[in-house]
Amino acid sequence: MLGDGVRARFYGGPSRASAPGRAWTGVHVGAQASALVRPAVMATAGLAVRRLAGVPAAWWGEAATTWRANARLRLQAGIDRAPLLDNGVTLARGLDAWGPRLGVRWTPTLDTTVELAASLGAVTDGNRRQALRVDASHRVRQGEQEVRLLAVSDGLHFRDARDTYFAPRNFWRHDAGVEWRRWLAAPRFFGDRERWVSASYLLGVDNRGEWYQTIRGGACYEMTSGLSLVGEAQLVRAQVYTGTRVSVGLRMKQVPAVQP
Repeated sequence: MLGDGVRARFYGGPSRASAPGRAWTGVHVGAQASALVRPAVMATAGLAVRRLAGVPAAWWGEAATTWRANARLRLQAGIDRAPLLDNGVTLARGLDAWGPRLGVRWTPTLDTTVELAASLGAVTDGNRRQALRVDASHRVRQGEQEVRLLAVSDGLHFRDARDTYFAPRNFWRHDAGVEWRRWLAAPRFFGDRERWVSASYLLGVDNRGEWYQTIRGGACYEMTSGLSLVGEAQLVRAQVYTGTRVSVGLRMKQVPAVQP
C-alpha cells in the first residue's frame, strides 16, 4: 500500500496441517513491513516461519519495490520464496519454490481496480513453474455497506509433470463473485482507524470443466492509533480440491505527522 508512512504487520499462533491419515501441529510467526523510500517508490519486505512436528521447518520470504507511475498506475518488481503446500508429500519433503515476480496495478476510477501478476519459480526438486494472475474488482455500492463485483483468472504451468503434486503443463481457472463489506467506522482521511467486517462468495471453473466455490470472511478492528486486530478465513470446495485457511494477527501502522 502506497502512502506517506510506514506500515508493519506482525502475526503468529498455532498451526495445523492435515492429509489423509496424517496430521501435523506446530506454530507459525511472521512479519511484513513497507516504507516509502522516495515520493513515488515503496519498498516492501516480509518473512514468515512455520514449524510443524515431524517435518522440516518452512519459511516464506518476499522483497519488492513498487513504483507509482501516476495516480492510476503502479508497477512492482520483486522476488519471493514459498513452500509448496499441495499435499502431505510436499509438506513432508519440505519442497519450496522461489523466483522473480512482476506486477501491474491499474485504477482507472475510484471504484475499479485491475491487477496483473506474473512469476517464475524454481522448485527445489528441479522443476520450473510459471504463474499468471489477473484480479479485477468494481465497487457498485458505496457508503457504510460496500458491495464489489469480483473477477479472478489464474494460470499455472510446470515444465515437468509430477506424480507427487499438482504440476500441470497448462491450467487455467476463472472465478467471479461478489464481496460485501460493512464499515463500522468509515475512514475519511489517510491514517484514520480501520474497522470493518467482510464476506465474499466466488464461483469458478477451470479448463478441465471442474467447478469451484470459494467463501471468504474477514475483519479488521483498529483498537488504538496504529494497532489493529485482523482476521481472515477462506474455504474452497470442489470435487478435485478442498482447502481451508484461517489466520488471526495484529497489524501495526505508523503514520508520520505532517511537518509544517
